Parts: sequence; structure tokens; C-alpha cells
Amino acid sequence: MQTDSSTTRNQQHTDPNSLYLHSSLQKAYAYLQYALHTGEGLVLVTGKPGTGKTAMLQHLIKEQTSYDTSFNSVDCAQVSGTELLNKLANEWGITVSSVSMPPLISAINTHLLQLTITGKRIVLLLDEAQFLTDEALEAVRQLSNLSADGSPLLQIFLVGQPELRERLLEPAFTQLHQRIIATCNIELLSAPETREYVIRQLSRAHWQNSDALPGSIFNAIHRASLGTPRWINLICNRMMIQAIATDRLQFSLEDICVILQELIAEDLLPEQVRRANKAKSAVLPRSVAAISGLTRLEAAA
Repeated sequence: MQTDSSTTRNQQHTDPNSLYLHSSLQKAYAYLQYALHTGEGLVLVTGKPGTGKTAMLQHLIKEQTSYDTSFNSVDCAQVSGTELLNKLANEWGITVSSVSMPPLISAINTHLLQLTITGKRIVLLLDEAQFLTDEALEAVRQLSNLSADGSPLLQIFLVGQPELRERLLEPAFTQLHQRIIATCNIELLSAPETREYVIRQLSRAHWQNSDALPGSIFNAIHRASLGTPRWINLICNRMMIQAIATDRLQFSLEDICVILQELIAEDLLPEQVRRANKAKSAVLPRSVAAISGLTRLEAAA
């Protein structure tokens, strides 16, 4: 997939306008912006599922104003090195008679050199890069080697789950790891950040009373979501559904606990939260079970 910098990717139904730049995500975003500004080569960003990695990439594209920069993304799921290079060659309109890696790299190098002469540059976005095969990572290493006058011909942003960082520390990937100019791991939201994020999301949905919610509600949401934006979004959406269905203007802690227990019963919250709560839900009322389970989870963390 290729876009110019004035367009956004439509991946995983993520809305770049909803991006909440908490401290950790803001740091990762700053690294990517700096790399774009300087033209540096390879950046690694990791984070657990649901922490906003894809939304961050979409926001980066949306905010990029240089029409000399094009973004490419490739599906990372179980592609070999030659398949990865072939996908790039097809997107760039490069015709190669051989499907082996050396001719593909050579043809891509020639194409990138021609773009550089015209003042164009390409950024390769490899989202969910933890799924890249060993051979595909070797292809990434060879792509990162392409340069002219000491500057990389291709910028590469490797974005994936935390196991990607650990994998790149293995001896087999030492040369690729040495090409990385910056790494950043996106952390989960803290309790204060969760409160700020909940208020922001509810306000975006035109809920007028989010500032008046008691602090215990934000604590419960933080524990139930583990500080993961994706789970927080789910809880906020359920709150808005309840508000519309019951014409509710305010929520109590008990109301939130009922919502959380419903989500637990539907297996929609994180597994460790479901385990901690279901252990007592059979003998305790729903709201008490939710509070008890969440407290037990926090104590065990």
C-alpha cells in the first residue's frame, strides 16, 4: 500500500483523530518525527496490543506536510524475504526478471536512487513487525544498507509488540539491530492518564458530565483496562450505550461495576481481569465481585 503524506492509512479501523498522546506515546511519536526530519534510517517502536501503535502511524502520515515524502506499508504476516521485496517492487512498479533476493535488492536500489535524484524519499512502515519471518528481517537488513553519499535511501519504521525488541537482540539479528538509530516502548497508561483519557473520550462523544464522575470510577476503569487504551475505549463505549438507553446523566461506582461485570461475562476485558473477577462472581453480587476482583488483581500486580 502506498500513500503520499497528505493521506491516511485505513488499517484496523483506527481513527487517527482519536490519538491521545500520553507521555510514552508522545515520546515514540517524537522519535518518528525526528527521524523524518533528519532523514535517518531505522527506528524501532514496540508496545502491547491496543496501546495505539497503528493510530500513531496514521497520525504521523496525516500530520506530514511534505509532498516529497511517500509512505509504504506491507502486510508483515508470515512473508518471506523475497515475498517482502516482491511486494515492494510491485508497489513501486519495478520489473525484475528474477525473484531471488540479490536482483530484487539491486532493482530496488536503482529505483530509490532515481527517486533521490528527483528529491523524493520513501518511508517504509512495517506495522505488526513481530510477524516478520527471519528471512524477511534479513531483507529488511539489506534494505537498511542501501545508501547514497552516506545517507539512507529508505527510511524504515519497525513497529510491533514487545517480543520484537527481544527477538532483534538475538545474535542472528546483530547487524540489523546495529542499524537501529532509536528505540522506544509504548507503556500502558498510568492511573492519572487513564482518568484524563476517559474524560477526553466521553467528551468527544458529547458526554457533558465526565468531569463530575467520582474518582473511584476512574480507578475501577484503570484496573479493569490495565491502562490499555483499547480496553478503555470499550468501557467508555459501553458507558455511552447505557447513558443513551437509560437517559442517564451520571454514573455511580456501582453502575460502572455492573458494566464491567457485563463485559467480563462477555469475555471482552483482558484475560487476567476476567480470571480475577470470575473467581468470586459465583458467590458475590455483581458489583461487589467486580470491586473485589479488581482489588485482588491490583494487589497481585
